[in-house]
Amino acid sequence: MLILLIYRFLLALLQNGNIGSTALAQRLPSSKKPFCFQCLRFVAGTGVSTVLARTTYRSNTIGSTVPSMLQRVKADNPFVLFQRGGATWSMRYSMGGRQIRKSLGTSDEAEALRRANEIWHEQNYRLKHGLSIVEHAFSDVAEEFIRTIEMEAARQERSADHSYFWPPKIRRFLIGYFGDVSIDKIRPADIERYLEWRKTYWTSGPGSAIEKIRVEREDGRVFSRPAPRKIASLSTIKGEMVIIRSLFQQAVRWDYCQPIVIPNPIVRKRIDNRRPGFTPEEYEKLFNTALARISDLQPKTKEIKAKDGREWTMKMPPKNIRADRIRLYCYIEIMAHSGMRPTEAKNLTWANIIGFRA
Repeated sequence: MLILLIYRFLLALLQNGNIGSTALAQRLPSSKKPFCFQCLRFVAGTGVSTVLARTTYRSNTIGSTVPSMLQRVKADNPFVLFQRGGATWSMRYSMGGRQIRKSLGTSDEAEALRRANEIWHEQNYRLKHGLSIVEHAFSDVAEEFIRTIEMEAARQERSADHSYFWPPKIRRFLIGYFGDVSIDKIRPADIERYLEWRKTYWTSGPGSAIEKIRVEREDGRVFSRPAPRKIASLSTIKGEMVIIRSLFQQAVRWDYCQPIVIPNPIVRKRIDNRRPGFTPEEYEKLFNTALARISDLQPKTKEIKAKDGREWTMKMPPKNIRADRIRLYCYIEIMAHSGMRPTEAKNLTWANIIGFRA
């Protein structure tokens, strides 16, 4: 900070013509001798004054110095370009009550000047329109959002399912697509492209190279399952759009970006994916048949002798067959009146029945 103040003082003296470059070293206060100017020249251009200064900073340690810094200042530019040790150019400017430094990523001076002008005008636009002059990468905002929902779930301010199901989807899909892009540069068109990318993630996208997915249950059990090889359904996309809207709404509350319109998935042709069901007549026939088969005659017979002397033969179903048919009848009744999926019905136990004790 001290060096910067001294440099600005010298620049003002040069521009006012009060001091020449040859007498510059003699005017320096003795307390400012830890550095020296190797060269200083005043270049007159087309109405624009340019000062080129190369400064070598000396360390207190004997025999060690910090590499020289080349610095260019134009009177009509609101920023300063500087370069250390022949590396890439950087810029320094003040805006919104704070000093900002940015690397320009090039060692070419002309290109560095062009990039610096572009960055400064963009930052000035952001400041005038109430945007944050500090850009926030989408990945950083997403991770902050994950920490927020985990804390809110711990305080029981939101569903615990959000802290369990949302983070893996945010990290795999949203961060996987947007990455380090500044969140305030994401537009509705970018989200439209994300939706197309998301639909084919497991078929032709990055997920096509994944064989197994690591899954961790709420009880802590960890296992792996094969990666799905199918296009994301409309219901899946709609469920994940809830996460996207929540994330951007939170980013607006943090003043990281301006509100944007989150597009809804467009269904151009509705696909009838309803599973076939039974008509009332078919169900009645199935129900009556299952009930009749419980007492249906079987090859096994039993001789019956009455006390009055009468005799006859009765066919009795074996006990194991009878038990299976009773279970089938009960299964049909439960499935018809509960709407459970086959997998859910297979996992049904006596303990799931309220009031029943095994």
